[in-house]
Amino acid sequence: MRRTVPANLRRIALTSASAVLSACSSMRVQPAPVPEPLPKGKDDLIRLSLRNGDIVFMFDAKVVGDSVVGMDRRASPDSAQRVAVAKADIDAVAVKKGDAFKTVLAVIGGTFAAVTFIGLVACASLIASLP
Repeated sequence: MRRTVPANLRRIALTSASAVLSACSSMRVQPAPVPEPLPKGKDDLIRLSLRNGDIVFMFDAKVVGDSVVGMDRRASPDSAQRVAVAKADIDAVAVKKGDAFKTVLAVIGGTFAAVTFIGLVACASLIASLP
């Protein structure tokens, strides 16, 4: 008799794997002064920490004169807005970077956890079905 894995267990395994894999990138922070050219990271996304405590996210940022100019991260591609911040107001620049080693470890760990969980549930259902 062949047993199948219930759909809700598959959803749990998929959700767990996506949660683990989303943690495979981090931000590399570089304190002021703003480097020229700006460092490039994953997705061309940069995070600017301003001296007043605000945080600004930009895509395709460039240093133009005494400012950092880029496109607003929250806007859709059709309505992207240009954003500019004075270099003197920037406390730190952070770029998103991926880590292949962490990704491989996360995939192996997530697969092991999912297989273990499904095995435990299968054993529990088998024991429950015994007379």
